[in-house]
Amino acid sequence: MPLVYVLGGITLLCAALAFTSMARRIRHPGGLYSLVSHGLGPAAGLGVAVVVLISYLGSIVSLYAVFGLTFSALFTDAFGHDLPVEVSAVAGAVVISLLGLVPLRRVIWLLGGLLTAQIVVLLWFDVRALQLPMQHEDFIAPLHPGWLFSGSFGIALCFAVTAFIGLDTSLNFVRDVRRPGRSVPFAAYLAGALMTAASALSAWAVGAATSGQARAAVAPDDVAATAGTTGQSLFTLIGRIVGPEHATGIGRLIMWTLLLATVGTAVVLHKAVNRQLAGLSGDGVLPSSFGLGTRGPVRLIVPAIAAIGAVAVVATGDRIYALWLGLASGLGITGALTLTSIGAVFWFLRTGEGETGVGGWEVRVVAGALSTVVTGFVFVFGLLRLTSVFPPAGGRPSWLLAVLIGTAFVFGVVTALVLRSTRPSVYASIGRASGSADPGPGVEPSGPGAHPGVADQANVPWTETSSWPADAVAK
Repeated sequence: MPLVYVLGGITLLCAALAFTSMARRIRHPGGLYSLVSHGLGPAAGLGVAVVVLISYLGSIVSLYAVFGLTFSALFTDAFGHDLPVEVSAVAGAVVISLLGLVPLRRVIWLLGGLLTAQIVVLLWFDVRALQLPMQHEDFIAPLHPGWLFSGSFGIALCFAVTAFIGLDTSLNFVRDVRRPGRSVPFAAYLAGALMTAASALSAWAVGAATSGQARAAVAPDDVAATAGTTGQSLFTLIGRIVGPEHATGIGRLIMWTLLLATVGTAVVLHKAVNRQLAGLSGDGVLPSSFGLGTRGPVRLIVPAIAAIGAVAVVATGDRIYALWLGLASGLGITGALTLTSIGAVFWFLRTGEGETGVGGWEVRVVAGALSTVVTGFVFVFGLLRLTSVFPPAGGRPSWLLAVLIGTAFVFGVVTALVLRSTRPSVYASIGRASGSADPGPGVEPSGPGAHPGVADQANVPWTETSSWPADAVAK
């Protein structure tokens, strides 16, 4: 369903247009939760902060588990000896944690190289798939819009939108670049466009290669069964597409590419989590020991929890847990994006008169509204139906996703309400602490007066009278 990936990509780009436009004037390392705090209030902001932290941590656990499974298989293939998956997962946690300590300006080149290698391998595979003998009808069949009205559209859209999760991490690095007003939107749009194009092209190539005449050429007997399973069956299908003589080599190449992609993604998430914690520390919610640049055992908390979680996941012997955890984390971020989109709409209605970007504040409001509808649908549909995709298991009841995400959000909201009663100054600074919003030397200005005619609220304490959408309507 390549069109579903296109729809998912457009949705995330609309969300990116809304939240990166806010980030031009709100300089805070907290990312999504800071924007929600400005749009919907500190209580909702802290609720989103907890959801995002739990979701990022779940994604890291899933990536550690995938690293362990993949590296263990590659080790056995290369040396003929079994390497426990738990050992591989812990080794991956150590390597990724060490890379997470490398300054961003240095590790960015490594991440760029990993991304380039992945794109090259993906394009080569797609071209090989499209070169298989096939009828013209089979070639264009995956592009037929009828796919959008099939019974599996909702599930496919859930997978498509959660596959693009990661664009939101660009907000956590607004203080790491010299010109965030340009660099952050450019990075988000470029990443979104590349991910959309690559995902849609791959879906088209595999869809065309597994239909009609090409389907018979690829796997005359059991391609349907192969395409419908996971794990080794996927590599079997890939081997049949590229030919049996290249199956082993291409299988190894795909696994190494997956391993490198896992490392790159986990490093970015590590840095995003560190900045999220630093944002909460700057706001006064967490101790100052969580600030960026600090040293001490607190820096080992996230890697240690993630490593323990990964060992627990792989110890179950059920590889589906890693995929389930990754998708569950993606749904958590999707829910956070929904609230961020709503907050962006209200924020631009209140303060967007001075927006100088293409289309003005009106385009941002429309983009935020569209993102709200689609991400909200994906979030609710995913909570209700996504668990039905996985094989039944006692540890994955259908209600578990909603309980996990809901509990995290409620915990954050309740904590914020307690802070409002006990430490009102901290409550008022959630997502907007002056220490966190200081742009630093040589950086594009973002404080009051940086954008004439715009009421920049980055350093203004929260007041209840400025929070309600009714104020925006009145304006």
